[in-house]
Amino acid sequence: MAALARLTGVSEVTIRRDLTDLARDGFVIRLHGGALRAPRRGASQPIALRRAEDIDIKRHLARATAALIEDGDSVIIDNGTTCQLVAEALAGREIRVLALSLGAAAALASVPGAQVTIPGGAVETDTLSMLTTSAVDAVRAFRADVGILGACAASPESGLTCTETYDATLKAAIIASSANRFMPATPRKLTRSSTYRFGEVADLDVLLTTDGLEADVLEGLRGCGVDLRLC
Repeated sequence: MAALARLTGVSEVTIRRDLTDLARDGFVIRLHGGALRAPRRGASQPIALRRAEDIDIKRHLARATAALIEDGDSVIIDNGTTCQLVAEALAGREIRVLALSLGAAAALASVPGAQVTIPGGAVETDTLSMLTTSAVDAVRAFRADVGILGACAASPESGLTCTETYDATLKAAIIASSANRFMPATPRKLTRSSTYRFGEVADLDVLLTTDGLEADVLEGLRGCGVDLRLC
């Protein structure tokens, strides 16, 4: 922030306010000390890139999320790279799981412990996710103690969003079928928005992230009523 102030001759307070406005409108991603240009709302990243992005942070968040699950819980695990890492962290636990990707299901079923179910229907080639109406029906029929949600983006202004309409329908079904909703999200996901809205930040019970967000962003998220935990 100080470097931007020196470069532009504008005060840090003004720069911080302008970056907040730009982040709200989806033009930049707020990070500690500055910002990055945001990807276009409708742009999808290849799964190989998403798996490598912020991998250490995602593993840390996955372990913190798994620690919130109690033995005997019934759990829905959404698709996505962080959710698969949560599944890996839960392997061996005595829980009942509806897994919405083959990767998460395989991680859980590879060792004794969890009782794992997958929905019927087609499997997406790249991500191994199950996003069809069969998956939505399976989620709606399942009553979970905890739903673990992934998101392309989340913010107080735009809510919880993702890039595809069928994924939004599935995630909304997870919210409706879960008594508690946990979302592990890297800081870069909490200052941007995507194409399709599937819920409000207030729909989450616990939002887990790490250091790296500006104070005003944290304040805005907490103002939604979610239990925001910095892991």
